[in-house]
Amino acid sequence: MKVYFANSSYISAPEWAVLRGGSRKKLKLHVRYGIFEHPVHGLTLIDTGYGPSVLSAPNRSFALKAYSRLFKAHPDPLGELSNVLQRFDCTTDDVKQIIITHFHADHVSELKAFPNARLYCNLDALASLRSRSSFGNLMQGGFKELLPDPARPSIVDIMQKTRVLLPWDLGDAYDLLGDGTVLAVPLPGHALGHFGVCFPKLSTPLLYGCDAQWVRAAILKDRAPRSPLRLVYHDAEAVNASNLLCRRFAEAGGDLVLCHDHKPGKYDLGAQDE
Repeated sequence: MKVYFANSSYISAPEWAVLRGGSRKKLKLHVRYGIFEHPVHGLTLIDTGYGPSVLSAPNRSFALKAYSRLFKAHPDPLGELSNVLQRFDCTTDDVKQIIITHFHADHVSELKAFPNARLYCNLDALASLRSRSSFGNLMQGGFKELLPDPARPSIVDIMQKTRVLLPWDLGDAYDLLGDGTVLAVPLPGHALGHFGVCFPKLSTPLLYGCDAQWVRAAILKDRAPRSPLRLVYHDAEAVNASNLLCRRFAEAGGDLVLCHDHKPGKYDLGAQDE
């Protein structure tokens, strides 16, 4: 099983905002989403990245339009979902399941393009977002118009899956597909219900730490930012524990991938074909 990450768009931020002690230079941050084909469960996405529902749809809410203007994301045509699926000789109908790490707009923008896919998420987080006001959701980086329909079938609560141990005894995870190949790893702090995805049976175990930090150096060099971006954390103290888990995973020999890191990696789509 191969795991790839595509870049849906770019956003810019000064280095000091995402890396403690960083310079004023602007970094071109990615907005990744994952894709892999499980031998039994089929084509699977990890989040959906940014897409037209956030960036350009004419029927967006005022709040979503304001959010889009604030972050000024620039789409990456090579990473656009339909283009990536075409590269795999697939369409949206071929996507069997989507793992939703959390419900920020840059991770669930295109959920409604996959009405028949099974969803794996933290149901408590989803229920909380559904119960909040639009303003309350905005403060959490969420938008009700992007959430899955309450009547949608096949939404799986990751917290109800079998609990297993991460490699190197790094703590608990949840076996999403029942065969130990894809584990949900709680990484609280960034957002309500935020979790990463671990692939422990690859030749080098992989942890997709998602938004535990914006850049890997913030975790690997213990340089998490003390900046305005810190204010958007759901739980700033929990972030420290999540960063430590990710750092220990990497120090033990695992590969760590983050959604927004500006540096290309070996799991980025195309890199494994070079």
